[in-house]
Amino acid sequence: MLYQLPYMNVLKNNNKMNRKIGIIALLLFCSSILLAQPNIEVSQLSTQLFWTTIIGGVLLLALLIFLIFLLKKMKKTRRRLKEELIGMIDKKIYASQTNSSGGKAIDDLEKRVARLQQDVNAFKNNNSNTKQSDINRPNSPHHQVNYSNSQAKYLKMKSGIYLSQESDSPANSKYKIFDIQGNTAKFEFCGNEIEAIANREAFFDNVCEDSNYSPNAKQVINEQSGVVELQSDGKWKVITKAIIKFV
Repeated sequence: MLYQLPYMNVLKNNNKMNRKIGIIALLLFCSSILLAQPNIEVSQLSTQLFWTTIIGGVLLLALLIFLIFLLKKMKKTRRRLKEELIGMIDKKIYASQTNSSGGKAIDDLEKRVARLQQDVNAFKNNNSNTKQSDINRPNSPHHQVNYSNSQAKYLKMKSGIYLSQESDSPANSKYKIFDIQGNTAKFEFCGNEIEAIANREAFFDNVCEDSNYSPNAKQVINEQSGVVELQSDGKWKVITKAIIKFV
């Protein structure tokens, strides 16, 4: 029913046009009669009547041809409007089906992501527990003592094999010195990991060893602490390099 509305409008416009054409043809026919002189002979009247008939026939034939053309055009217009309406209905149905199926797909994806996050968290917890048990084991080769912040020093600068410029907090620092015994102590990396990975030489040259550097790494892990020695000028000299790993 909806697709017939444009068609009805087109039909009304065509009827108006047909009435106008009929009125014009009638006026032409009447004017041809009025132009005829009143006192003319029968032969002249016959001749004028003949041409009037010819003109009227031509006009009627033209009108008929025009009406046929309009009917064909109306059929094409009606068929086109019907196809467009059907296409619009199909698009709406497809869009509604897509939205419903898309919503289900998004829900399923969110559920899968949530389950994956739970698995990752569980793996991290198990891994951290395993590492902690290995660290606390007496015979572990990577056994380290945990020290409080009051027993540690944080250094901002690195120049060659020397670390310097102390800080009270790890913010903006590169290395942490701990287990201080006289002039010797242990040290490890504690700076910004992303910045350190992007500037490997400035952070790790001459003070750390690694075997798997990658510019695409996301994390720096301290595998083994290094050893530093305090100098008379207040700088800490690296005696044994620390061992790190990029992940």
